Amino acid sequence: MKSENKSWEESFKQAFSSFQTELDGLHKELEREKEKNRSFSEIVSEGIFFLNSAFYIQQGYTQALETIIDETDLTNINFVDLLAHRVPDNVIQQTAEYLEFMFRSDLDEETINELNQLENIEFYYKDQWGFWTTTHFLSFRFKRVYEEDNIVALICSVRDISREEKLHHKLDEFEKNTKKQMERLVNILHVKPALLQEFIQLIKRELEVINQLLKNPDNNNNYNKMIQSLQRSARYILNNAMLLDLKFFAANTQEFLDEVDKLRSRKNISGTDFVPLVLNFSELRLMLEEIQELTLRLEHFSSSIRTTRRYESKLLMKSLGRMVDALSTETHKKIRLIHSGFDSLTIPYEHQQLVKELLFSFTRFIILYHSETPEARRSSNMNPEVTIEISSSLSRKHFDFVVKHDGRLQSLERIVQKKIDETADAGGSEYDSEIVSQLGTEISQLFFTPVNLIKDENDNEDDGSLVSMELVKKKLAMYGGKTRIVFTSELSTEYHITIPFKSNP
Repeated sequence: MKSENKSWEESFKQAFSSFQTELDGLHKELEREKEKNRSFSEIVSEGIFFLNSAFYIQQGYTQALETIIDETDLTNINFVDLLAHRVPDNVIQQTAEYLEFMFRSDLDEETINELNQLENIEFYYKDQWGFWTTTHFLSFRFKRVYEEDNIVALICSVRDISREEKLHHKLDEFEKNTKKQMERLVNILHVKPALLQEFIQLIKRELEVINQLLKNPDNNNNYNKMIQSLQRSARYILNNAMLLDLKFFAANTQEFLDEVDKLRSRKNISGTDFVPLVLNFSELRLMLEEIQELTLRLEHFSSSIRTTRRYESKLLMKSLGRMVDALSTETHKKIRLIHSGFDSLTIPYEHQQLVKELLFSFTRFIILYHSETPEARRSSNMNPEVTIEISSSLSRKHFDFVVKHDGRLQSLERIVQKKIDETADAGGSEYDSEIVSQLGTEISQLFFTPVNLIKDENDNEDDGSLVSMELVKKKLAMYGGKTRIVFTSELSTEYHITIPFKSNP
């Protein structure tokens, strides 16, 4: 009996020892697993935590959560309250509603997750001075935890996606810039390289004028003069961009011009009011630099991208017509442009840009200063529509074109009347042929010195067109060109321009 008891005790001891060994092994394995989990929690890039039905963070979240949220001791902290100041108020409210829906078993989880406003959110942090200025982009995701078909908690993950967002932003910017460059490249393909280079040089010069004006603003008494100069340069740039049908450059120039017009309408102007102009101006400079880069890319295959003269002719008339329509709308006038007698195919290659500038300057000048509104013309028993007709001719030695219009020339009429009155006061006859002849010469001189034009008291300040006419006249003289003005018997006025061949400016 004793031997049996001894045998049982030994068996028990052996079994217990074996069990203890196995238990110790399980404890060690459990400790190793816990250590593994702790290590995993420390190195995992995502913050993992659980929320109960009251939205409180439960014990056992990963260390990464504190790092990402930049807070410690998050156990039993209400998650919705934690979002205060860190995300917009409307997002906090929508998140609270979303979490409530997540604890409702009658609602589909996949559908509800579409309401998650925290999946990609800009998350604010306090800086060293206590201001909520520092931000990161975080992504929160939530999933239900079930126990016997009951939703007992939400397991949540959060990770910092700032680097991904920056990469996405860079990619978006790159795609946008690439798209813009492609659109601009397509836009400039129809322009001859020589014309594009001339455009670049002209715009460079005018942008430098604007740059000097913005860098050295005049005193308060001369702000209006400065604004007039800015308008003149901007309109000159806009006209040239429209000439070449560079839509993107014309659009940005128009934005700059709109900002200038806003300044002009203000009664009190200060230096800070020019800040929007500086920003728009910077865009124009960057755009011109981009055009230069694109032209360099085109150098290798520019010979295969040549447009026909016929296409250029249509483009010129289209651009001129577009400007006439724009000015007609702006000035509330009716203008009819006739160009059937103008053949741009005959314009000498070296004078293409000059002729375009002349056409635009004359047409703009006529619409602004020598045309009336339909009401004013009706009151004088005239056709409410002003007609501007351009025609051209070619000889062996020079290229000629005429700009004719039937405006009443109110400004010139006042000049004529002033001269006649002065002659009458001096005892002369206003019908004397020599006086009339001399008067015609003086009228021509006055017309091509626009700053001397007399204006009505109700007229707006010079928008730059008058001085632009003077600049065009000087450039024409550099090419050896001539101008003359003719008053026809039909009460129309013709401007005759002659440009000789093989003239070097």
